[in-house]
Amino acid sequence: MEFFGKGLYLIFFALVFWFVHRAHGRGLGRLVEDNHRSHERVHRTLEEHPEGGTWRQYKQWMEDAK
Repeated sequence: MEFFGKGLYLIFFALVFWFVHRAHGRGLGRLVEDNHRSHERVHRTLEEHPEGGTWRQYKQWMEDAK
């Protein structure tokens, strides 16, 4: 059981480190705004191509949506 607890702490600290590393000094509001923009871009791309396509096509559509 002690090993399980240490593992959970390790995962928690790894996630915190990953979050801080990705934040690059940006505030929480800026992070939420950036994620919202990305989320809207995905929705626009899916609306423009409702039938879908290959992964390569999807990556190109996402690049074009920037």
